Amino acid sequence: MKLVPALFAVVMLAACATWPAPEDRILSYIRSNTDGTEPERIAVFQNSADAVEVYKMVSRCTQAALVTAQFDPPSDEATALAGGSLAQDGTQAAFAWLQLDADPRGLTVRMEAPDADPALELALPGTAPWRLYDFDFADFNALARPPVRGEMRTWSMALIWPEGPPEEALRSTGLLTATWQGAERRAGTRAHRYALSGAGFDGGELWLDARDGTVVEVIAPVPNHPGYTDFRLVLTGRSRGTDAWQALLADHWAGCAD
Repeated sequence: MKLVPALFAVVMLAACATWPAPEDRILSYIRSNTDGTEPERIAVFQNSADAVEVYKMVSRCTQAALVTAQFDPPSDEATALAGGSLAQDGTQAAFAWLQLDADPRGLTVRMEAPDADPALELALPGTAPWRLYDFDFADFNALARPPVRGEMRTWSMALIWPEGPPEEALRSTGLLTATWQGAERRAGTRAHRYALSGAGFDGGELWLDARDGTVVEVIAPVPNHPGYTDFRLVLTGRSRGTDAWQALLADHWAGCAD
């Protein structure tokens, strides 16, 4: 009987050893309202342990977003983001830069140039690691770790909302708490389900991949972009490699009329 636990441990260690490292990982999603309307394709490329690129598009041959971000894994948060559009040569045409400031703790947004005067500033409350809701959980994926049964996790949520007074475009929405509920299969994936509360997420749910903690699905009652009524993010595929990522970006403008 003692052999069974030992054998199980060996199998689990082997599985962990062969599960791909995050570098060069591509995660594909559909973001929409919870009823499936207003679908937008989201792809997250983790090109190193502390950096991601995120491609967002509604349809080929139309304007698409390309956002890059740098992370500090020990502190579990992003340190810098650059927002931009996808140029026809597959590169980023950046136009906005967000920086995490340490003292005082907060966020600064600059427009047109990374060394421009601050356009927006936001104090971050408390010491919880921060996340940007309109980044479509790409920061959660960049900093993913395997879920733990019974755990409760908390993040300080920020949001860039371009409608309304310009000086209020960068907002703090409060603390988001994820409380472990159980392990189950979601969309064919072994996942852990969390109940969401706070920061407008009351009643929402989050599913994380049991193997690496990446996002399988999110349902939330609050939108993260204008034009939406609520929020759903669903994993649609996984792939790997710099070549695959560059091919994905190149395909967006391939064969399009000038």
